[in-house]
Amino acid sequence: MGEKDIEETKIVIGENKIITRKKLFEDKANFHKEQARLPFEEKIRILTKLQEIASRIKGDRIIWKV
Repeated sequence: MGEKDIEETKIVIGENKIITRKKLFEDKANFHKEQARLPFEEKIRILTKLQEIASRIKGDRIIWKV
C-alpha cells in the first residue's frame, strides 16, 4: 500500500459521512488554525467550560473562577 493509497483511505464518521484520511487531516489542521486565532479571553472561556465538563464526569476537579 503506497502513500497515495493511505491518503485516499476512506473513513466513516458518524452514521453516514465518509471522508478520506487526507481530508480528515486537512480539516483537523484548519480547525487548529482557527482555534489559534481566537482571542485569549475566548480561549479561557473554552478552557473553563472544559473544566466544568471534566468536573461533572470525574468530580473533584478545579474550575477556574474568571
